[in-house]
Amino acid sequence: MNAFPLILAAAAVVYACRLSGFLVTPGDAPHWWQAYLRFVPISVFSALIVPSMMRDPELLGIKVVAFAVAALVIWKTRRFEVSILSGLGALWLLTLAAGA
Repeated sequence: MNAFPLILAAAAVVYACRLSGFLVTPGDAPHWWQAYLRFVPISVFSALIVPSMMRDPELLGIKVVAFAVAALVIWKTRRFEVSILSGLGALWLLTLAAGA
Protein backbone atom coordinates (compact mmCIF):
# COMPACT_ATOMS: atom_id res chain seq x y z
CA MET A 1 0.00 0.00 0.00
CA ASN A 2 1.32 3.41 -0.93
CA ALA A 3 1.10 5.96 1.90
CA PHE A 4 1.81 8.96 -0.33
CA PRO A 5 -1.87 9.71 -1.21
CA LEU A 6 -2.79 9.53 2.46
CA ILE A 7 0.01 11.95 3.35
CA LEU A 8 -1.14 14.35 0.62
CA ALA A 9 -4.75 14.18 1.81
CA ALA A 10 -3.72 14.85 5.42
CA ALA A 11 -1.56 17.77 4.31
CA ALA A 12 -4.45 19.23 2.30
CA VAL A 13 -6.81 19.00 5.29
CA VAL A 14 -4.28 20.62 7.63
CA TYR A 15 -3.53 23.37 5.11
CA ALA A 16 -7.26 24.08 4.63
CA CYS A 17 -7.80 24.30 8.40
CA ARG A 18 -4.90 26.68 8.87
CA LEU A 19 -5.90 28.81 5.89
CA SER A 20 -9.46 29.12 7.19
CA GLY A 21 -8.09 30.59 10.42
CA PHE A 22 -6.38 33.36 8.47
CA LEU A 23 -9.38 34.13 6.28
CA VAL A 24 -11.89 34.67 9.10
CA THR A 25 -11.56 37.97 10.93
CA PRO A 26 -12.90 38.23 14.50
CA GLY A 27 -15.77 40.48 13.44
CA ASP A 28 -16.89 38.07 10.70
CA ALA A 29 -16.96 34.94 12.84
CA PRO A 30 -20.34 33.82 14.18
CA HIS A 31 -21.05 34.39 17.87
CA TRP A 32 -20.97 30.66 18.68
CA TRP A 33 -17.53 30.37 17.08
CA GLN A 34 -16.16 33.31 19.07
CA ALA A 35 -17.54 31.73 22.27
CA TYR A 36 -15.87 28.44 21.32
CA LEU A 37 -12.50 30.10 20.66
CA ARG A 38 -12.47 31.65 24.14
CA PHE A 39 -11.70 28.18 25.55
CA VAL A 40 -8.77 27.37 23.28
CA PRO A 41 -6.01 28.97 25.43
CA ILE A 42 -7.04 27.16 28.62
CA SER A 43 -7.33 23.89 26.69
CA VAL A 44 -3.81 24.29 25.32
CA PHE A 45 -2.58 25.30 28.79
CA SER A 46 -4.08 22.12 30.28
CA ALA A 47 -2.71 19.95 27.49
CA LEU A 48 0.78 21.26 28.21
CA ILE A 49 0.60 21.05 32.00
CA VAL A 50 -1.13 17.76 32.86
CA PRO A 51 1.22 15.32 31.08
CA SER A 52 4.31 17.04 32.47
CA MET A 53 2.89 16.93 36.01
CA MET A 54 2.68 13.14 35.86
CA ARG A 55 6.07 12.58 34.22
CA ASP A 56 8.24 12.99 37.37
CA PRO A 57 6.22 12.10 40.48
CA GLU A 58 9.07 13.05 42.85
CA LEU A 59 8.88 16.67 41.67
CA LEU A 60 5.09 16.85 41.92
CA GLY A 61 5.07 19.36 44.81
CA ILE A 62 7.38 21.74 42.97
CA LYS A 63 5.34 21.40 39.81
CA VAL A 64 2.08 22.12 41.63
CA VAL A 65 3.54 25.37 43.01
CA ALA A 66 4.85 26.36 39.57
CA PHE A 67 1.45 25.53 38.09
CA ALA A 68 -0.22 27.72 40.71
CA VAL A 69 2.09 30.59 39.77
CA ALA A 70 1.28 30.16 36.07
CA ALA A 71 -2.46 29.86 36.78
CA LEU A 72 -2.41 33.03 38.89
CA VAL A 73 -0.56 34.92 36.15
CA ILE A 74 -2.95 33.79 33.41
CA TRP A 75 -5.93 34.66 35.62
CA LYS A 76 -4.62 38.16 36.33
CA THR A 77 -3.11 39.07 32.95
CA ARG A 78 -5.07 36.89 30.46
CA ARG A 79 -1.78 36.54 28.57
CA PHE A 80 -0.98 32.94 27.71
CA GLU A 81 2.68 33.50 26.82
CA VAL A 82 3.37 35.42 30.04
CA SER A 83 1.83 32.63 32.13
CA ILE A 84 3.92 29.96 30.41
CA LEU A 85 7.11 31.95 30.96
CA SER A 86 6.28 32.67 34.59
CA GLY A 87 5.40 29.04 35.28
CA LEU A 88 8.61 27.81 33.67
CA GLY A 89 10.60 30.44 35.57
CA ALA A 90 9.01 29.37 38.85
CA LEU A 91 9.66 25.71 38.06
CA TRP A 92 13.29 26.44 37.25
CA LEU A 93 13.85 28.51 40.40
CA LEU A 94 12.10 26.03 42.69
CA THR A 95 13.98 23.08 41.19
CA LEU A 96 17.24 24.98 41.59
CA ALA A 97 16.40 25.88 45.20
CA ALA A 98 15.43 22.27 46.02
CA GLY A 99 18.60 20.92 44.45
CA ALA A 100 16.63 18.36 42.48
